[in-house]
Order: sequence, then C-alpha cells, then structure tokens
Amino acid sequence: MDLVKLKTFYTAAKLGSFTKAAESLYLTQPAVSMQIKDLEQEYGIPLFERIGKKVRLTRAGEVLLPMAERILHTYIESHSAVEQANSSVTGKIRVGATSYTGIHFLPEIMAAFQHRYPDNHVLISLQYARRIQAMLLENEIDVGIIGSNQYRLLEESILEQELYHDRIVAVVGARHPWADREYIMTEDLAEQQMILPSKATLTRQYIERSASTKGIRLKLAYEMENISMIKRMVEHLLGITLMCSAEVRKETEAGWLRTLALRDLTIDRKVIMVFHRDKPLSSALNSFIDFLHQTRDEFQKKLIGTQWID
Repeated sequence: MDLVKLKTFYTAAKLGSFTKAAESLYLTQPAVSMQIKDLEQEYGIPLFERIGKKVRLTRAGEVLLPMAERILHTYIESHSAVEQANSSVTGKIRVGATSYTGIHFLPEIMAAFQHRYPDNHVLISLQYARRIQAMLLENEIDVGIIGSNQYRLLEESILEQELYHDRIVAVVGARHPWADREYIMTEDLAEQQMILPSKATLTRQYIERSASTKGIRLKLAYEMENISMIKRMVEHLLGITLMCSAEVRKETEAGWLRTLALRDLTIDRKVIMVFHRDKPLSSALNSFIDFLHQTRDEFQKKLIGTQWID
C-alpha cells in the first residue's frame, strides 16, 4: 500500500473535495484524481461517488477512512519514536565482560552509570575474551570490556580503547612465610605449590608465557576456574597464586591475603573496551562509552590504584 495515496484519500475524504485536497497537499487536481483512481483499482471498488464537483464516500470508503486514519497516525508515531530513540540517552546496552572485568570492575562502574542514567537497560554477558570477540562480530553484544595482553590479537574489524592499567602480582596467605615481604624474584616461584586458573583464561596464558621467558617451570598443585576458590585455598596455605591486583583488592584490605610484586618480571594487564568498527552507536551506547572515558581516572584509583601507572 502506498502511504502517499492513502494520505490523499484521507485528505479528500475529510475536505470533501479533490480540488481542496490538491491545494492542501500542494498537488494538481489531476494528480489527486489519479492517485484516488489507483487506490480504487488496488481495492477493486469505488471509494468515492462523484456528483458534479462534489465527492462523497461510498460505503467502502466509509469503512476505509478510520483505518486510513489509524495507519497514517501510526506512521507519524513511528517517526517520532525513531527520532526519540536517536536523541535519547535511554535504551538497551548489551555488554560482554570476562570474569576478571565483570566481577572486579563492572559492579562499581554500573552502579555509578545507572545513578547518572537510571532509565537505561543493561544486559551483561560473562564470557571468555575470545567468545566476546565472536559476539561482537555477530552483533550479539554492543561493547565488550575485557582484559588485554600483548599475546592476544584482535580481528581487524574490532577496535579497542584502553580503560585501566593493572598488574599481575604474587598472592600469599596472611600466615605464609612470605607475608611480610614486599617483593619476590621470579625464581622464587619455582619452589612453591601453585594454584592457577584454567588454561582458557588470559591470566593463565599470560603467566605461563611470562614464566617461560624467564626459564621458570611452575609447580602446578591445583587448577580451577573459580577465582574465589583459588583465593580461599591460598588463604588456607594450600599454595600461592598469581593474579591481577584488582582481583584481590578486597581480601588484601581485609588482611586475609598479601600481595607481593615480582621484582624482576613485569606482567601488565590492561582493561580495554572493544567494539565493532562498523557498529552504529546509539545515544544510549554513546553515553555509556563517554561515561567510561570520563570516569577512567576515578575508577583506576578506586578499583586498582595508581601504583602500576608509569
């Protein structure tokens, strides 16, 4: 159905004249007559009775008139809704995050974001970094917040922007013999029972690659996916671990765990935002991205600290 012809029909019916309809729509009278004729051919029935210069609706025209009004009104509403969606900072935002960023960064970030933009609806999906990249390529999420390292390569169509700077540290229990030390050497790790996350995690991959460059072979005592369980086992002196400082911030503040710097090995971890370069940015998504940039220094200090920033 042609909305232009439907609007011409509606205007002619309301004004009771093809001539007045032509003036209202800035058309010629023959153009109005042709559009009405085309519409009548489409429906296969006359919509107007023509008596001299006056026209009036047939029974079929009377049935069509309120429907035409609803259709035209819906069309106008659709434009208004689309314009509002484009200009409003409210909407749905689909965020992908790893367990590292999702657990240790997003809760505080989202609390502040929702306080500023309370009408946004945010869907968060916790996945491995590789899966988040695939979800961006398939348009299953709008933006990803993941940990980055020098060994991971992004697809060319995925853009990244750095948010925060973290570092991997050694973590021991508060009653461990090393608990009062500020740092250790990499070779010291070889004598310890290690509790490490799954090989699928970027942290584990980064640790093993970095240790390998130093010629260190780690003694793996336990391997598990649950970071909270790793920390509990370290607390009970079943071994030590290596993880990002943000992951043990609360436990070290509570005095349950201690962190030690690696004196001769720097293993930096960056938190980055990733998104598809061809992704149209809605106002809601733009507001979220801008918020992350505006509050970057605040959350760097709050969630990690500034000790790792050069």
